[in-house]
Amino acid sequence: MKTRVLCCVLSALLVIQGCATSSRKPEEENNLLSDFERKEIEIGRQIHAQVLSSFYVYTEPRLVEYVNGVGRRMAQQAERKKLNYQFTVLLDDKILATSAPGGYVYITTGMINFLDNEAQLAAVLSHEIGQLQYLDPRFSKSHKRLEEITKGGTIVSGFLGNIGVLAVVGLQVMNALTDEKTKDARVDIADRLTLQYLAAADYDPECLADALYKMVHSKKDDLVRLFDYYNTRPISLSRLKKIKKNLKKMELRGRTLDTGTEVYGQAVKGVRQIYAATSAV
Repeated sequence: MKTRVLCCVLSALLVIQGCATSSRKPEEENNLLSDFERKEIEIGRQIHAQVLSSFYVYTEPRLVEYVNGVGRRMAQQAERKKLNYQFTVLLDDKILATSAPGGYVYITTGMINFLDNEAQLAAVLSHEIGQLQYLDPRFSKSHKRLEEITKGGTIVSGFLGNIGVLAVVGLQVMNALTDEKTKDARVDIADRLTLQYLAAADYDPECLADALYKMVHSKKDDLVRLFDYYNTRPISLSRLKKIKKNLKKMELRGRTLDTGTEVYGQAVKGVRQIYAATSAV
């Protein structure tokens, strides 16, 4: 797939205007927050429109409804209730999940084929929902920051391909719209939220660690397809240790927690058949 998605997406992003200052009164802060959210949602719509016109979207009704059902279940646990969370399956063998402002979450068929059960799917989607929770307009870098993204975007496009560009653009947009937290810090916040969301939805939160460990111990071919996900959601030893530490703090004794292995196998059967046929060629 060769498209012009990067240029289109980045040009759409330049609609952001202004930034907040700490000198504003509380009433003005509230008004600005509403204005910021409206802009964020509008930017997300424009990005999403470009994604739909530039990427192959997997449209098999059963799987689409299944992914949306799991996604909505997890979004119910999130703090930002004003966002209209939407979940889109992209037909691509890259093992990737990413997100865009306004509540848009993307997951590839490659990732769906890679995961083992519904709880792992819930964990991956929850992590993207967690990434969308902290957008403070007082830290927005507005046009200046987005101009930097525009300059760097054409460089990465040649190396990563369209899906890689989508991942990097998503990450850089989040950087532009949030404070200066490092990528690792934001991933850490999303991990903690993911564990909370999974437990609240009666999924086994251990499945977040299971999915990440599987990524770390992937076969060579899978590691290549995981590159873009690693690039934006780094999996380090310290990250895995923090997840294990937070898991031990959770009060889970006596609870019935689901992994959904059988129902997942049935729901993703069509996707797995596609990849089985491809590997057989």
